[in-house]
Amino acid sequence: METNQDHLLKIIAGLQADLKASEEKNHELRSQIVQLFVRNSVTPNISITVTESTGDRVESDVETDEDGNNEDFTWEKFVELKKDDNISQKTLNSYYTTLRKTYRFIRNDKFEMPNDLRWIWTMNREKIHESMCLLGNSIATQSKQLHVFKTVCKAFGWIYTSNMFEEKINQLDAEIKAKNEDNPQKMTEKQKEHFIEWEDFTKIVQKAKEEADAVQFGKKRSQMTKYFNTKQKAFVLEFHHTYPLRCDLTKATFDEKVDEGNYLTKDEDGNWIFHLEDYKTDKRYGEKEYILPKDGFLANWCDEVHQMYITEDNKLTHCVWGDIQNENGKKYLLRNQSGSPFLDDNYFGKYFQRIMKKWTGKPIGVTNIRTSKVTDKHKNDTSLAERAKLANIMCHSIATQQQCYEKK
Repeated sequence: METNQDHLLKIIAGLQADLKASEEKNHELRSQIVQLFVRNSVTPNISITVTESTGDRVESDVETDEDGNNEDFTWEKFVELKKDDNISQKTLNSYYTTLRKTYRFIRNDKFEMPNDLRWIWTMNREKIHESMCLLGNSIATQSKQLHVFKTVCKAFGWIYTSNMFEEKINQLDAEIKAKNEDNPQKMTEKQKEHFIEWEDFTKIVQKAKEEADAVQFGKKRSQMTKYFNTKQKAFVLEFHHTYPLRCDLTKATFDEKVDEGNYLTKDEDGNWIFHLEDYKTDKRYGEKEYILPKDGFLANWCDEVHQMYITEDNKLTHCVWGDIQNENGKKYLLRNQSGSPFLDDNYFGKYFQRIMKKWTGKPIGVTNIRTSKVTDKHKNDTSLAERAKLANIMCHSIATQQQCYEKK
């Protein structure tokens, strides 16, 4: 009499036969085989060797191609496969961060994410989703993160696993839609916790500027460092109050037309121009320019920082930045206290939160400021022209502005 295990072995044997017969060596079949291992604790005699099994996850040594080369399922290969999709570098960075953060969380931060992305289809989908929930992400964020996994699977042809992620995404999106139909602009508890009225943010910016104007440039190293940090923090707040962008000051330099990041130049009238080229929606909205008026708070600090690069005996330069002031040959606008530039949006985002926590006691982020601006603008000015003007500044559509940022 045929047992359940015998039946499963026959299924696996059939999948193996299909796998060997496939000219394209369909790796989705490999995924199905591995998942059958996990769910049924079966160890058949096939060409995939299970080296570790921990209930929800297995690691496997996959057979090489007939020519002896390992097939390429690396992050670099994924980027190559998606090069015709016009995905911005910032979006790709966000994808990588999602993958890495999820993997490290599941592995208790004991292992770095492997470059071979086949771990995605050897890991239980529910385990991946569970990790996103435990990280405290909203349903909308969970859906976006699962979309990253779906995109990777689809790019590599893992259709079965991609469909599994899509099924979960559809469930989450249906839940989001139901909540939005109930109240489309109702804030979540987390959003309420980090929300700030625009009027209150305006007052904080003013206080930060007053503190920056009052700080004295002293002879001691500690006094110089305090001077630099106080001025820069006020600059960051004033910039986002004037132009509520995303973390687009990251990697900003005084170099013209850089390959990566955004940059500043000066026009004939002495105004600084912030050139926004590298940002989340740059493929759709293209290059933008933002004026920092001459003699204003923003322009004055740009002048002072720029002067550090062109004056060799500048004391503040040597105090705050030391020998790394021209790191990578670039003149960075912003630096952390140790003198290193902000080269990652996440680091800059946390820096902004720390600034806001000082004034409010809450780690209010850049996205919260964008939400505050849109909510205030839509509350006080309902004209379509003004809403479109703000959407243009913030680099998104009016629909996104209303659906994602306007809150009540």
